[in-house]
Amino acid sequence: GDTIGKKLRGYAARILEIAKGLLRQLELLVENGVTTSCETGEPKCEESPKVEKKVRLSSKYTAVCEIINMIISMKMINGGNITSNEIISRVHRLFGLDYPSDKYYKTRGEIIRRSPEDGDRAYFLMAAVRTLNCEYANA
Repeated sequence: GDTIGKKLRGYAARILEIAKGLLRQLELLVENGVTTSCETGEPKCEESPKVEKKVRLSSKYTAVCEIINMIISMKMINGGNITSNEIISRVHRLFGLDYPSDKYYKTRGEIIRRSPEDGDRAYFLMAAVRTLNCEYANA
């Protein structure tokens, strides 16, 4: 009767939730470029390229330039045993920027030439420090 109907509805709802979860896992695998083998059902990554989501820089390029300059100056990658152009191209790829390397050098020159505000030329980095300090203070 009614009790069996409730149980069946409960089972059906649970099966539907499991199916939704499996579908979401499949969607994530596809987004990450992972496919499964038809023979074994095991995940395999080597045959399909990774799908990258589009990102859009919502800041000025000078901010990226200051970040690049910080990475280079502080020898944050490979202890400084990497060329500046390699760091520039990798950061450009990270942010999906299609600029030649000389864009960084031109922008860096502009930063050096601009008059300092409160004794600092690196406006973005100083704003980042203030923002992080505020964030940590409120954490």
